[in-house]
Amino acid sequence: MRKVFRLAAAGLGGLLLTGVGSLAFADTEQDADDVAVKAEISALAAPGVLAMSVAGTEVALTETGSHPTVVREFTGSLPVVTVTDSRDPAAIDPGAYWYVLGVASDFAETTPGSGIAPIPAAQFGWEPVITAGDSTEVSRGVLVATSLDTPAGPGLTDGSDLLADVVGSSAAQAPGQWKASAGLVLKTAPTVPAGSYQSTLTLTLFE
Repeated sequence: MRKVFRLAAAGLGGLLLTGVGSLAFADTEQDADDVAVKAEISALAAPGVLAMSVAGTEVALTETGSHPTVVREFTGSLPVVTVTDSRDPAAIDPGAYWYVLGVASDFAETTPGSGIAPIPAAQFGWEPVITAGDSTEVSRGVLVATSLDTPAGPGLTDGSDLLADVVGSSAAQAPGQWKASAGLVLKTAPTVPAGSYQSTLTLTLFE
C-alpha cells in the first residue's frame, strides 16, 4: 500500500507540472510595475557609552500656592532625565564619576520691546528625585531654595547637581541606567508685571 501511494502521488505531480508548464508558455506579458521595498536599519548602540537624554524640551509652570500679598509661586516638573552607562568597569579610572548639572538663565519677558525687567534665576529652584534605577549607586541632588525662601537660597544660578554617580563605589562603576526628575518652583514678588516669561535650564552631563 505504501509503494502504490507514492507512485500515484508522483504520477499526479507529473501531470500537474506539465499543466503549469503549458500555461506559462502560453502567457503573454501585458504590463509590469515596480514596488520599492524599504527597510530602516538603525545603527547598533556602541558599547561603552556614557550618555544622557531628556524626555522633553519644554516645561510650562503654573501658579500654585501663591500668597497674593507676600509671594507668587509657579511650579512644574522637569522632564525625565535618563543617564545610561554601558562602559566596561575595568576601563574606568578608579575614583572617576559622572554627574548631571543644571543651571538656569534669568526669566526674560518674551514680548519684543516690552521693557519689563527679567526675573532673576535666583528666584528659581528645584528639588531633584530619582525615578528609576538603583538609588544606592547614584545620589540625587539637594533641594535648591530660591532667594525668596526662608532661609534664602541661591536658586539655580551657579549650577546644582540633579544626579551624581557615587564616588569610589565599585557598584556605581557597574553598567546601568538611571532616571531622575525634579520639582521646579519660581517665586516672584506680588508686584511682578504681567507677561510671558522664559528661562533656559541647561542640563549637562560631566565626567
